[in-house]
Amino acid sequence: MNGFSLLKENIWKLREEKMPEGKQCVYKIVIVHRLTPKTNYTRLLEKGFRHSASKADITLYGNKEENISDLPNAKNVWSNNFYPFQVFRQTVGDRPDIVHIQYEFTTFGPFWTNLLFPLLLILMKIAGVKTVVTVHSVIPKEMVNKEFMQQLLPPIAKFGMGEILFKMFLAFLYRTMAISADRLVVHGGWYKKKMVSSYKAPSWKIHIISYGVDEKKFAEDALLKWWRKRIGEHRVILFFGNISPRKDMETLIRSLAIFLRNNQDYLLLIAGRELPYYQWYGERLKSITKELELSENVIFSGPISDEEIHVLYSISEFAVFPYLYGFEGPSGPLAFAIQHCVPIIGTGVGHLAEEICNMKEGILVPPKDIKALAEAMTKLANDRNLRENFSENLRRKMKGMLWRDVAEKTFQLYRELMEDSKNSRLRIISSIQGS
Repeated sequence: MNGFSLLKENIWKLREEKMPEGKQCVYKIVIVHRLTPKTNYTRLLEKGFRHSASKADITLYGNKEENISDLPNAKNVWSNNFYPFQVFRQTVGDRPDIVHIQYEFTTFGPFWTNLLFPLLLILMKIAGVKTVVTVHSVIPKEMVNKEFMQQLLPPIAKFGMGEILFKMFLAFLYRTMAISADRLVVHGGWYKKKMVSSYKAPSWKIHIISYGVDEKKFAEDALLKWWRKRIGEHRVILFFGNISPRKDMETLIRSLAIFLRNNQDYLLLIAGRELPYYQWYGERLKSITKELELSENVIFSGPISDEEIHVLYSISEFAVFPYLYGFEGPSGPLAFAIQHCVPIIGTGVGHLAEEICNMKEGILVPPKDIKALAEAMTKLANDRNLRENFSENLRRKMKGMLWRDVAEKTFQLYRELMEDSKNSRLRIISSIQGS
């Protein structure tokens, strides 16, 4: 049988394929991402699949150095240096229907590993599998300037990449995603808009699927008692996330100094780790805290455990996200605030502005506005009814954002992609037969 006859036979089989009545198709899916910590996006998405009505055969490809013994469907597949080839080899062996890659600048290691990402997408094409890429953050090239490079992206500046070269890299990276991936997922309309306007990605290819929220988890008693003892009688304002200048905790601390003039029973809990290249910023924040005589009212917790995250949100009256730039939506920290129905103060930029309904779920203020942020904190601190209204609205919001809902939407994307692929092949054979 020649190749043409074999192609016709295979597509005729495809045309005649039908699932048994009432039975759902099970797709074989590979998700590529780091799999630690346990609050990792991919772990929570996989958990959502296990609790959703949509059934998919999920395999996770993690880093070779990660301890993933608690995940029976996970494999230690890739390393920083060779991940495109390692994922390609494993994919050829496993033969999934779809490979779903979670992309962040730090997914595969140091900055230089991003230079290999387009190669991974090309190899997925060679492997003949459908590819979905979740783009967790989009940096518009028009946002990049000298300050952005030197202050906010020191690993990239250290790598020797100047402003013009970095813009060229972003264009190449995101355009490769737009061309090579079969579908793209972003967490909000702002990201989709920037992918289309800055990098000419086809709008039809981009799906908006919000970050998920877990069922409310109660804090462990021992940890809760330890933290309550540490904070004493204080009421808590929480900032949770890595220490970074683009999150503008300096404005937060200076706003706190104004706020405490009439609210001395509060303290600010800054919970997050200092990345090595932002150590200078952590030291600056501590210096400002000392300079403003706020040492009794600010706690720098350093890195915290997965269990402590729930403790800190459960003891906090409200959470603050004073971010400078729209591209950095606080997806994980914001999801925890929604999960625990903790009122939110944030800056009205980018994804954060579209995620939080102003004066219904939180208060939005302009970035770098010390006075406005202090006034927002005062308003929330002194109005219990407002805090309770925000909490109730966040509780309603949470019901449509559970991880099983995210898994359902992701499965619908998989099904649409597979159906489009099937219909495309049928159109090809129909045209061949017609000729």
